[in-house]
Amino acid sequence: MLLGRALPRNALLYPERPAIVEAGGRTLSYRELNGRVARLANALLARGLGKGARLAILGRSSAAYLEAYFAAGRIGLWQVPVNFHLKPADVGYRLRHSGATALLVDREFLPLVDGLV
Repeated sequence: MLLGRALPRNALLYPERPAIVEAGGRTLSYRELNGRVARLANALLARGLGKGARLAILGRSSAAYLEAYFAAGRIGLWQVPVNFHLKPADVGYRLRHSGATALLVDREFLPLVDGLV
């Protein structure tokens, strides 16, 4: 099954089942996660990203990261994961050489990309 179809399928079959349970206790159902992913996918499309574009994602393992991952898959983007343990120069190298045309970054990691984008 393609990544872009897995979440909508689960949202249809198991709308109220937990899809994500975060360490702090926050829970998202498949229906909620699917809705958030759809909104992010639409926002990425509105920013001009389309099938085959590369989206860099810099963040911790979290609900937001999964939302970005599934949104990219839904609209046919290549995901470029960027390790937050890298030094700013290495992050810059990864962004330049990956061909990423957009970057989603967790707020706490903004200093890593300050001046790079």
